[in-house]
Amino acid sequence: MSESATLAFELQLRQLSTDAREANLELPVVQRSGVTSKELRKLLTAAAATSLKVEYPLTPEIRINGPTGSFVVQLKEKRLNLVSWASAKSRSGIMPADDIYAAITGEAEEREPVYVPPTPAASANRGAASRKEPKAPLRKGLIMMYTGILGLIIIGVNLFTLSELRRPPGNFLPPYRLLEAAPAERLLTSVAGAYETGSGNGDRRLQIAKDGKVKWIKFGNGRSTAEERNFTVQGAESNDRPSLLTSRKSMIKVKDPITLTYFGDTYIRVAQ
Repeated sequence: MSESATLAFELQLRQLSTDAREANLELPVVQRSGVTSKELRKLLTAAAATSLKVEYPLTPEIRINGPTGSFVVQLKEKRLNLVSWASAKSRSGIMPADDIYAAITGEAEEREPVYVPPTPAASANRGAASRKEPKAPLRKGLIMMYTGILGLIIIGVNLFTLSELRRPPGNFLPPYRLLEAAPAERLLTSVAGAYETGSGNGDRRLQIAKDGKVKWIKFGNGRSTAEERNFTVQGAESNDRPSLLTSRKSMIKVKDPITLTYFGDTYIRVAQ
């Protein structure tokens, strides 16, 4: 039995079902303990298939902690993206499910190519090309330099992701405080209305009522409704700015009387 077969992992699935075969904003955060390597491989394979169906505003991911390190597997751009740190051999980026499994379990090291020196006959057949061998140290130096630069970039990205992981499970919001009843009512009254990112195919619309009910719409062709979500909001303050805490555990930021931001998109007030 290989060493990886004995490993066990702690998992947190966000916007994913327990088996990673479904992605949905309504799904609660799922905690799984004692996940074996075999179960992890099946889960990653299922997540790869699910990623083909993921569209905005879904941002599903699997957070993994185990003896080999800490990892985040994001389902984005219809592929799997791995972010890792504190592991024996950190690897990050978009890659197939099998490669992510190998990186998480440590089997990636076993897959590293082994250099085999050329036989005398092969060396002789290369003729003049063999005289270029002295350049090998230079190539090795360049590879090491670029690898070091790439490593610094990955460390910077991973440090940000690590700070996110250290938040309590199920709470990935920025710091905020809920407003008292009177100021919350004034805020909802002032922002009530319709906001849009645009009017083309794929643009989105937020309709906010004074009682805190919100309808999110994604446009199809000719402003038809391609997707629709209903949720509620509460008046809040985040980073000294008025905000709306949603029942989906996300934040709508109020930039000014006519501008909102939600999941990084800018919504402008329109006439209803």
